[in-house]
Amino acid sequence: MQLSVFQCRLSRRQMVMLRGEVLEIIKTGEDHLLLMDLGPADRVDLLVSSIGKPFEPLDRDPVIV
Repeated sequence: MQLSVFQCRLSRRQMVMLRGEVLEIIKTGEDHLLLMDLGPADRVDLLVSSIGKPFEPLDRDPVIV
């Protein structure tokens, strides 16, 4: 298992090209790649797209200890 994080500043065209190249390489039944659009700092909504295995977001409920 490998867990890696890469930050990229991509145009929309570059993002489409990246997705296409990744789809040619990964084993979609085994591998999982998350693309996260962090957007401007003032935006609250996180945009996540998944390639490969389905992405299931974690519950964001508060934890009181």
